[in-house]
Amino acid sequence: MAALLLTGVVSCQKTAPTPPIAPDADKPTGLVTVRIGIPEEETKVLANTDNVKDFQINSVQVFVFDHSDYPTDGSDKLETDYYYEPATPVSNTVDVTLNMTTDYKFIYVLVNKARMYRERGSYTLADFEAELVDLAENSPTGLLMAGKGNIEVYGYSNNQAPQRMAVYVRRLCAMVKLSSVKVDFSQTSLAGATFKITGMYLKNAVGRARMALSGDTSDPGSEGIVPFLPLSSAQYANADYWYNKITLSGGCPAVLVDNTCNDACSTDGTATAIGRCLFPFPNATTTDSHSNTWSARKTRLTVKAHVTKNADGISIDEDTYYTFDLPVLTSNKVYNIQNIHITQMGKPDDNTDAEVWGAVVSPTILVDEWDSDVINLSYEF
Repeated sequence: MAALLLTGVVSCQKTAPTPPIAPDADKPTGLVTVRIGIPEEETKVLANTDNVKDFQINSVQVFVFDHSDYPTDGSDKLETDYYYEPATPVSNTVDVTLNMTTDYKFIYVLVNKARMYRERGSYTLADFEAELVDLAENSPTGLLMAGKGNIEVYGYSNNQAPQRMAVYVRRLCAMVKLSSVKVDFSQTSLAGATFKITGMYLKNAVGRARMALSGDTSDPGSEGIVPFLPLSSAQYANADYWYNKITLSGGCPAVLVDNTCNDACSTDGTATAIGRCLFPFPNATTTDSHSNTWSARKTRLTVKAHVTKNADGISIDEDTYYTFDLPVLTSNKVYNIQNIHITQMGKPDDNTDAEVWGAVVSPTILVDEWDSDVINLSYEF
């Protein structure tokens, strides 16, 4: 069960200053403290690197939509919003206290998103839920997150403590984690060669996502099952909404590529721990197309390695590429790739989206939340 405490002092938790002005001086107002946080079991670094802080909060923006007339068409108007950027990043939890007029409200929270300026009184809940964000707005220390809740606001007096509510936030991206690689050249002509991973990237990566959620993440029992609203079929078909189509291309977001790899792997069949992560947006495409004419397709992970051998009359000093098809990608999930078994050279380049080389073992996939490493994909080359 996720935990997000509303009482007491929590380590790594900060409180934002309260806005002094009520949204509408002609209406009764209430003071509400919104505790924005990540379920505590998800606040652990799953990557073996200090460069990933998947629970870090750099900024929050709270949007308050008036629901007093109970519209069902998303016409709830934006009443007020509040943006807070702490002087130093916060881990796990932050409190924001703001004034709202009384009655029922929908609350949306965005974390690590550049401030959005929207017109109060005309911008609607439907407008918000139609908005798209770009994958490039994510970073390994600033992953975009969103949460949603509702509250009935009561009148506030100077002698009354603020009402309190908690909103869990969920990451828009998934994590693709390369955990380990097993290279076995011992029974081939490559015996004695060195194998070093020098880079990895995701291609055919969806570059847009919706911030809107289908349910209420202020309910402690629902935060694990509330999905982000999906892109439409037309949006998936829009080539402008994708990065690294067919192959790696310039200008792709940093969360899709790691060029800092310098991971020497044993070549005697012993698994080598890697622990590097990339962060794609959801991709619901099930098409396994390898055509070089672009169309929406599965996201793929490409690992670049350098193989060297100067013995037994064999001289090799070459880059080689291994590409893995990934399954349907979902927000706030970890896809932990283990048991990659390499026994031969891969592709000489990755300039096309041709079929991968070698036999690919069909993976067994168990989908779980960000707090788990149980999504294990196995590949053999």
